[in-house]
Formats: sequence, structure tokens, C-alpha cells
Amino acid sequence: MTQVFGGEYAAQYDLLYRDKDYDAEVAMLEGLFAEHGMRRGSILDLGCGTGQHSIRLARAGHAVTGVDRSADMLRIARVKSEQGLDETVPMPTYVEGDVTSLRLPGATFDAALMMFGVLGYQISNDAVRAALRTV
Repeated sequence: MTQVFGGEYAAQYDLLYRDKDYDAEVAMLEGLFAEHGMRRGSILDLGCGTGQHSIRLARAGHAVTGVDRSADMLRIARVKSEQGLDETVPMPTYVEGDVTSLRLPGATFDAALMMFGVLGYQISNDAVRAALRTV
């Protein structure tokens, strides 16, 4: 899958999804967090892509770790974070990894996300189960 989500796709990703309402999605997440008593927390954003959710969640005061298997997508996420966040906002941490096998020893999170089609990219029942075990 890394080839599918390589440089060409990563370069076009934000253009392809420019009409996606990321602000509304993050507002919905914030509502869910509030319902469960989480105002500012640590979030694991699995399949973070170019950082659209991660950056918005960081702006909202969360400590975000974004994970993606595409180094190209993560490069874009890092640049966008550096350009779009000021020094008062903690920069998301971006980690290259596969949602089916990711292990971050000692790390704990208040919430884990797989937004958009991340779970749907898992092409076998075993891969779906492995991704859910990661969460």
C-alpha cells in the first residue's frame, strides 16, 4: 500500500479532498470528547495522512501523535504543521508506521482515531482485527 499512497498521491491528496469539511469533523470529535469528560487530551490519529485532523486537534489544545504508513504524506503533514501552527501550539508528533502493527511502548492516549477510510483500507479480516488491536 505504500506505493499507492506514495509521492504522487500525497502531492494531490489535499487538492482531491479540498471540499471535505475537516473543521466540522473536528468539531464533532470535540463534542464527543466533551461528552466523555475530555477537554484537552492526548490523541492518537491513526492514518493521519497530510495532517488535516492532527493540525486542527493540536490547535484545539490536544497533544497529537499522527501515524501514517506513507512517508510522503507525513512529510506534507510536518510542513503544514510547521507553517500552520504558531509557537503557542504544541506541534503534532508524526510517526511512520502501519496501523496493523504499530506499537509505541509506554505511550498512552486518551483517544484513538481512525478517520475517513483508514479502517476500510485494511483488505482482510485479519488486518481489520490487527488495526483494532492497535487501537
